[in-house]
Amino acid sequence: MVRRSTRTKSKPVQYKETDSSEDERSGSEIEEEEEKEKEEEEYTYKSSRSNKRSRKPSNYNKQSKRLKQNNGKSVKAIRQMEDNMEENYLFEALMNTETNISDLALDWLESYEEEVADSQQNEAITNLINLILRSCGSLHLFQPHDLINLESCDETTEEITIAFGQQTSHKWPYKALPTFKKNVAIFFTNIIELSHEKGLLYNEDKQELSSDLMSYILTWISCLTTTTIRSLRYTSVEILMLIQIELCRIIKTVSANLERTENQLNRLKDTTKAKYKSLNETSKTYKHEIDTITDYFQDITKTVIDNRYKDVDPQIRLTCLKDLNESMIIFPQFFCQGVYLRYFGWSLTDSISQVRVENSKVLLRLYKSFKNEVPLGLQQFSEKYKSQFVKMSQIDSDLQVKLNCFGILNELLKRGFLDEEESKGIIQAYPFDKNIKLQIECSKFIELYNNEEFENVKDKYDTILIYKNDQNLSFILKMKLLINSCKSVEEGKPLSDMFVHIASEYNKNWELLVDYFLLDVSSLKFNDENDEDIENEEITNFQNYIELQLQDKIILLQFINGYFKYILNNKKITQEIVTNQLTKLIEHLPRLGSECLKEKKLFISFLNLWTELTVYQKDSIFNLFNKLDKIEQYEDITKNIFKYFKESNLSNEFNEYFIKVFEPSKNVLTTNCKSFAQTSLQELVEEINQIILDEDNEETESYSEIEMNEQKTIIQKINKVSPLILKLKQIGDFINITNLTNISDLIDNLTFKIFKKLHFSLILSNWKQNFLAQTESFENNLSNLFDFILTILSWKFEKLMEVQNEKEQKSIAIDLQFDNFVDLINEIIKLIYDCQKDKEMIQIKTILILKYIEFISSFKFFYVKYQNNNEFENFKQFFQSNIQLILIKRDLQFEILELFLIKENQLGHELNVELDRNDDEGVNYDDYIKRNEHRDDSNINAIRESSLFDDDDDDNETQQETQQETQTETQKIQEQIKENRKRERIWKYEKELALLTLKIISLFNLGLVQEDIWQRLELNSGKLGDVYKQIINQQQKKIESMKEHSGNADNNMEDLNLDEEGGRTDPIEENVGKNTSPVANEEDNNDNVDDSESLQADHNVDGHDNTTNQPEDIIEHNESNVNEDISNSNDANNVLTNPVST
Repeated sequence: MVRRSTRTKSKPVQYKETDSSEDERSGSEIEEEEEKEKEEEEYTYKSSRSNKRSRKPSNYNKQSKRLKQNNGKSVKAIRQMEDNMEENYLFEALMNTETNISDLALDWLESYEEEVADSQQNEAITNLINLILRSCGSLHLFQPHDLINLESCDETTEEITIAFGQQTSHKWPYKALPTFKKNVAIFFTNIIELSHEKGLLYNEDKQELSSDLMSYILTWISCLTTTTIRSLRYTSVEILMLIQIELCRIIKTVSANLERTENQLNRLKDTTKAKYKSLNETSKTYKHEIDTITDYFQDITKTVIDNRYKDVDPQIRLTCLKDLNESMIIFPQFFCQGVYLRYFGWSLTDSISQVRVENSKVLLRLYKSFKNEVPLGLQQFSEKYKSQFVKMSQIDSDLQVKLNCFGILNELLKRGFLDEEESKGIIQAYPFDKNIKLQIECSKFIELYNNEEFENVKDKYDTILIYKNDQNLSFILKMKLLINSCKSVEEGKPLSDMFVHIASEYNKNWELLVDYFLLDVSSLKFNDENDEDIENEEITNFQNYIELQLQDKIILLQFINGYFKYILNNKKITQEIVTNQLTKLIEHLPRLGSECLKEKKLFISFLNLWTELTVYQKDSIFNLFNKLDKIEQYEDITKNIFKYFKESNLSNEFNEYFIKVFEPSKNVLTTNCKSFAQTSLQELVEEINQIILDEDNEETESYSEIEMNEQKTIIQKINKVSPLILKLKQIGDFINITNLTNISDLIDNLTFKIFKKLHFSLILSNWKQNFLAQTESFENNLSNLFDFILTILSWKFEKLMEVQNEKEQKSIAIDLQFDNFVDLINEIIKLIYDCQKDKEMIQIKTILILKYIEFISSFKFFYVKYQNNNEFENFKQFFQSNIQLILIKRDLQFEILELFLIKENQLGHELNVELDRNDDEGVNYDDYIKRNEHRDDSNINAIRESSLFDDDDDDNETQQETQQETQTETQKIQEQIKENRKRERIWKYEKELALLTLKIISLFNLGLVQEDIWQRLELNSGKLGDVYKQIINQQQKKIESMKEHSGNADNNMEDLNLDEEGGRTDPIEENVGKNTSPVANEEDNNDNVDDSESLQADHNVDGHDNTTNQPEDIIEHNESNVNEDISNSNDANNVLTNPVST
């Protein structure tokens, strides 16, 4: 008999999987592969044929017929081969669900023993190995003589691999039939178990460790794990790992028996007694068995685990890790060593998420299996890979991997493997914006860390905690430690969301959180057993430690907020409990509010808590205050909130609160609160008007200085009133502020005291550099002013649209409603021209044009909606006298188009595409490209981290290799940063172009710009990204739809009075351009144009009086082609309600 170890001499076979071209495949590819396998594993043989369709050659029919004949013969030959084959009796028995597997295993072992006793051919071994072949669908089996020579196992296995691979169809019962797979596993497990009982696992003469039976089994199954046939490799690997698991159970029992025997021997003093000799022989037998099984473990590791943990098939890699982990849990004394644990470390970065999930899962199970002391090998493994677990918990692409890693980190924390810095780093990276399950796991870590830290610190203050005191000092100390832990979290993060997941621990003592927040630490009294006051340095130090600083109070207040988020949104908590808790909170809210008004950051946290309580639907805080007859306290808190809003520089922080309190269905504002809010807003209006009207008294020497100082004053006023106006707009988004006293005066002051006096050309010629240094803030402030006026306009339109009664309409004069907006529109147009073509002013010009489009679109919508059906006073006269509200002059259309061309060129440059242009376009658009955006950041510090997955042998790499790798990594980081910045610029320009394009399309649909501008928008639609292309495609579909429903365009042309270019035929074209609709531009009807009806209108945009001499239908005939579009538009009312969104 050849020694079993001969099989380990051959090197593991290196191969490339026939059904996979790469080592790394994604999870979706594995799923597709498994679906394919399911189809292949059906128990009907299918001929292999090509599904590829191509041009058929001339002899295609003959070839096809011959191929079908060959395939038919192949299938027939396979079926005939299967019918004539003598089936493996073990295979047949295990396919039967009623087979007694224990008896089958016993019968097989007895047959093996009989063959050994009679020196017959090894039929039993052949049947056992052929069982694996049949389990994988092989029709080619071993013969007894094939398995006699263990030296030739590699060559024999290669022959069966070639024969198996030539089969055109393969069954895989082991994978396809779960019951059969289970039976096979039990069968091999029983063979090992019974072999141990019969002594067949061990060599009788004890000169060699391995037995003949195990030499055959391990040699041939190990050889099958090196085959290129995936099914054979997978099945044999799994069976070998199951054998190892059963050996672990056996060696665990033997080790326990050996320990018991050794104890008995140690108790016997007389070594000459028969019992001592018997026990000594038993001990030697147990040691021999342990040595033998250990030798089997080492062989399985060398031949299987060493090679298959990195198999190209992720399922095989996964099986190795899973079963190796099971071996560790059963017999950690041997397997829980670095030589085995390293396989898990190397697999942490497996490219397949399923493998990483299973790897982290089994590691978590391994850690949890040790209740007390952790083996030394696992301790070393933890120290080496703990930083990798931290990284994976934060950045791995698979959620389950992150969850498992957080579980592992919790286990590491329990066992003291994480220091303070590492623990606070994990807390600092709390996943606020990630999956809620991930937040729960991280919160468990925080809670565990807090408990561990409290137990460590408690001893330090043990003498103080025993003193009598009105406060729960242990709770305060623990909460102070939690607050300190959360200080590492980035400021501004919603710590209340973190506390939600640990709030259940504070159900019975949440009021202690409020008490601690309001506590005056200096007033604490410490009494001994005799109730005598105690004062010493130790107590003073303790008081200093628990005293809350500003940041501490902010965090604690967020904890309080988090607790109430927890009870208000937890369906498991009854309404009665919630009401009781809120009732208790009401007692503390006035003091909490007063304390928080002292500091802005504290107030923000209190406002979030108050908003959370206000929006609670079942029993709002307003109702509870009312029931408790404490409505005055509620009003005081609400008034303080509005007062703080008016006086502070906070703005966006109030959005959520205003959304809730101004919602009509909530009804949470009392009459006093509403009155106070109205008064606060009125005071804001007066303050803004006063700032604008204040004159600059600075003395100047020359006229130029006077002009320049005036411009500086205007800029200062814009910057100063912008935050206040933003507050008005913020309230105006929810309630109608047009009825505020002097609101009309405010619009006039902005128009005549700010916009009319503002001259960019003068600023750029005398104060350019200083102005450009503050353009970013100026742009935001200027935009705020226009947004506020648009909000006023939207409320006016909404109120007018609510008036449906003709009698009520007659009482409303349109000119009185909108007269101050006429001058405003004129000033905006003036400022657009005043920007000229200075590239530094392009962003300001963009703001002006976008706001201008919003204003004029709103007026045009309103006009079209009511032009033929209204009783408003002076409706037609107002719009005829102020034509600039509903028409755009031609040169202004060119200004809008010019801005589009600049934005288009900026995006095209970033996308590296060559844009098409019209002949009459300029060539200086590249001047508007910001070259500084293309500069690379040369100060990139790329620090190479040594691989966490290298073996200890990798520490000998040369310094040159390290430097080269560092340089390569640095280059990769630089390239990635450049690519990220480029993507950011592309997205920025894409958004800007998309927004402007949508605005221009809205003008075109309203007939405010002529068709050649729309055609220019279409020109490069296929080159500027998917977003722009989609916008253009949608508009094209809309135009086609409008044409289909417009009827005969010829009948409309005569009414439209269009000239040869589709423009107006009257002299107003000089000022307002040629306006057409998307459906009315039919050039073949130009002969019907009647120039005799053209009328004149002088339109001055410089803010002077307008003179007009045109009949009432001067505008009406220009709108007939867009009436249907507007009346059918679902967005018309919305745009009128809020023109900011047009």
